Amino acid sequence: MRYFALLAVIFLAGCSNKLPPDSLCPKTGFIDNADKIAYLGADPAKGAAVTATIEGFKGDCGYKDKEKKEVDLNLSLPFFAQKGAVDASLKEKELPYFIAVLSPDETILQRQTFTTKISFDNDTSAGTTTEEHVIKIPLKKGEDGAYGYKVIIGFALTHDQLKYNEEHK
Repeated sequence: MRYFALLAVIFLAGCSNKLPPDSLCPKTGFIDNADKIAYLGADPAKGAAVTATIEGFKGDCGYKDKEKKEVDLNLSLPFFAQKGAVDASLKEKELPYFIAVLSPDETILQRQTFTTKISFDNDTSAGTTTEEHVIKIPLKKGEDGAYGYKVIIGFALTHDQLKYNEEHK
């Protein structure tokens, strides 16, 4: 688990934050090479059957409870997927992804895995969907916001998918 936290710190260094800059919000971003995913067909030389990306994120933060014991991060994640020529008959694809919260000392507080489904109709080879999440970040006594925390987003990649992403930057 500590390895995951270290990777998150390294990869978050270059992330773009689309949350209010001076707020209660934690630093939020993608793990490097984990904002896209490719599913190869039986013959990888023919290309990917499906490629997908998380097209950024939007959100805001606030206190839901009056005692300010936790910050709620409202997060919106738009997904885009494109079918390749390998599997033109594909009607839908499930895409696994995760959201993790790191404390200011880099401890993983929570990590949740989700799946979104993108459907392809007969007229198009691309599809989109948007997932909405509320991430609750518990605060320690004396903390008045989650700006020391980090929220990490990415596809749940296999080793081969990560290698593919690294080779196809």
